[in-house]
Amino acid sequence: MIFRRLIIAAIMAVSSAAFGQETSDITCTTKSHEALELYNQAQEKLDNFLADEAGVLFVRATKADPDFAMAYFGWANTSTNLKDFEERLGMAVEKAGKASEPERLVIEGARAQNAGDIQKAEEYLVRAAELLPNGKRVRYVLGNFYFGLQDYDSAEREYRRVIGIDPNFAPVYNILGYLLSNQNRYPEAIEILKRYAELRPNDNNPRDSMGEIYLYMGDYKNSIKEYSNSLGIDSSFVASWVGIGHNHVFMGDFARGRAMYDQLKSRAHTVADSNTNLFWTAASYCHEKKYDMAVKILEQQLDFVRSRDDAALEAVIHGQIAEIYRETGEPEKAIAAAGMERKVAARQEISKGPRDTFLRDAIFTEAVAFAHMGMTDSVNARLEEYRQSAAESASPIVTGNLNSLEGIAAFYGKNYDTAVAKLAGANKFDPISMYYIAMAYEASGNKADADKGFAELASMNRNSLSYGLVRPWAMAKARKF
Repeated sequence: MIFRRLIIAAIMAVSSAAFGQETSDITCTTKSHEALELYNQAQEKLDNFLADEAGVLFVRATKADPDFAMAYFGWANTSTNLKDFEERLGMAVEKAGKASEPERLVIEGARAQNAGDIQKAEEYLVRAAELLPNGKRVRYVLGNFYFGLQDYDSAEREYRRVIGIDPNFAPVYNILGYLLSNQNRYPEAIEILKRYAELRPNDNNPRDSMGEIYLYMGDYKNSIKEYSNSLGIDSSFVASWVGIGHNHVFMGDFARGRAMYDQLKSRAHTVADSNTNLFWTAASYCHEKKYDMAVKILEQQLDFVRSRDDAALEAVIHGQIAEIYRETGEPEKAIAAAGMERKVAARQEISKGPRDTFLRDAIFTEAVAFAHMGMTDSVNARLEEYRQSAAESASPIVTGNLNSLEGIAAFYGKNYDTAVAKLAGANKFDPISMYYIAMAYEASGNKADADKGFAELASMNRNSLSYGLVRPWAMAKARKF
């Protein structure tokens, strides 16, 4: 398992010896020895992907010292929904004036990242690292920031520094394994994860991560073996049930895959786990090309999240429904669903950063739907809207999404060379972009690159709803060629 959210997992901590004192790593400013002890226990849990247990301890730390900024920050990083995360992060920001400068910078970095101000977030985190050049955790959080931006060279540099500072800091081996796999450096990734397993022999996550890397490689036998090893340690580790489900879905046994996802019904620790079951069930129906069933499951999930007043997740699900319609030839329904995403995103309880993300997602769907219908003026209007938002964001991920949108629009306009050029600048591992660039090659008569593109997409094995929408077609195309 990689992270619930990179911003949530990238949390700072401190040795219990640092009681409001500056050391080589970030410190925790607190007036309570009890609070610091609880905080350190919580951080140990969070480091090893036991977020629910960590959350309980972080709350106890805030009660022992109501002014303990990093305890509120830690609590935020155990959140399973955006509303809780923002509320708890706000408490950390409120208390940060009483904390040390590195603590304040890390907290402000998280706030800036959540607001969509990537440049400001980087400034804060780099400054914190400059103040503590030998701080393993500040380097870890900076590496996670770069990882989230797909700046893998910068991320690896920070992770290697962490290992140089503390070779026994287990969490860094986990994320480094994923980074290496994202660069197709699979043998290195496996060796790094073996070191992770050596450091945490009784934990689920090292085996779960190993199972996921083998899944990426298409080695279903070893993937299931490692996921099963994880469940042998603790059968309630829901991510490993999901991983086994992915294996069966990729092998074409959709019913068995859904049976694995259904294990979450009886083993769910949180509302987020229950949502996970519904989401992957919907994605499996996309893989099976049963799109009506996928939408039906997502509509069930909508009812579930509405009953819990989770506006952000409601917007996400409307966007997912819109994507299904968009990619399965129902542009009018896609536009209607995107309109619902816009409507939910406009609610007062959704802050600007997430709202902008949802609005860009809706614009993307509307532009592609209009392109599918040949409505050039409407396409151009949406493209301009997206460009303005991307310029304000200054995020490389948003820029990659803009390249994808411009490329897809060019594809529908039969400008295949432009489509290829734009889609080449899309975000790595975006299955929709990978599919359209292969389609553009095919339409332009470049069979060799089309064949290669479809084959790479068919074997990518990184599951998502988007992947479920294109993998079956990529597999058919790859066999055809």
